[in-house]
Amino acid sequence: MFGIEVIDISRFLMQASAGICGATSLWGFVFWMKGRKDNGKGKSFRALSRIVFLLFLASITVFLTSWIYTFFAFIPNVFAHEGIVIKPQADEIIRGFMFNLPLVAMLTLISFFGIIFFKSKSLFDKYGGIIFLSQFFLISLILLFGAKSEFLRDQIFYSLHGWHSIITLGTVATIDTLYIATFKNNPLKSALYPFFPIMSAAIWIGLGIDFASVFLIVKDTLHVTTQFLFNQMVVGIIVINGAFLSGKINDLLIGLIHPDRVESLSPKMNIFFGISGSLSIVSWTTITFLDFVNLPFSYAQFLLLYISVVIVAFFAHLAIEKAISARKVIPSVV
Repeated sequence: MFGIEVIDISRFLMQASAGICGATSLWGFVFWMKGRKDNGKGKSFRALSRIVFLLFLASITVFLTSWIYTFFAFIPNVFAHEGIVIKPQADEIIRGFMFNLPLVAMLTLISFFGIIFFKSKSLFDKYGGIIFLSQFFLISLILLFGAKSEFLRDQIFYSLHGWHSIITLGTVATIDTLYIATFKNNPLKSALYPFFPIMSAAIWIGLGIDFASVFLIVKDTLHVTTQFLFNQMVVGIIVINGAFLSGKINDLLIGLIHPDRVESLSPKMNIFFGISGSLSIVSWTTITFLDFVNLPFSYAQFLLLYISVVIVAFFAHLAIEKAISARKVIPSVV
């Protein structure tokens, strides 16, 4: 349909889920380390590390499924970047998959041990950092060498293009998950909200890495198309929304934290936060998805579809938030 092949969807899912795997491993390790400090918030940070591990398990399931399918069914297609296209040779993709085969096997094994440790809070509190750090190291290598080129310039582009998903799309998904999961848990919010500016800063760094990689290939591969122009609009939305999200909204959330209590967002501000979060996750997912497909849409069609997905994401956000609020915490985590 619309020229989209199953392999395109598989490669997109592989990239997006790998980014989330890497982000949950990175931030899970950070939370685990902070949880080892006896500063009154150690228990809350340990709980946050367990929440992100649940997200890791969901994303690693998608990653392994799509990676295995792509490994056996891959047909060389187009590597793209925000409408700027560079085509790796078939042997570059094959070399990348062969390089990653033992890494994926090791990642699967470590994830299995992570599940065993997760079932015991004492084991996870003791060894969770080793699991998170190992996962982050392996998924980083997998993303850095998704395609292996003999040309340094192309290899750097492939590597930066793949790896930045960890601190952009993956971190955005982690933030949204943590915000919803802790919506009615004041101790977790008091630990999490002051940490959001650090995670937002990481996203800005990831965006900078994204832009930097473009300069390696832009002269040879720039093709101005409707999809390219639409992608530039989405990038602009990411920048504007990111400035708002990392500025005023983070300040507002931190302002809710007091020594003796944690205030709740007003219904109006919660809606604004939901809209901003939906814009963020949909925008990053959009530019990642369009890396792997070329759609024959007009600009108006792209825009209508984008707005529709944002609306669906927003109402899904509210529905999940309501379900989590009813249970107050994620079972078996805190």
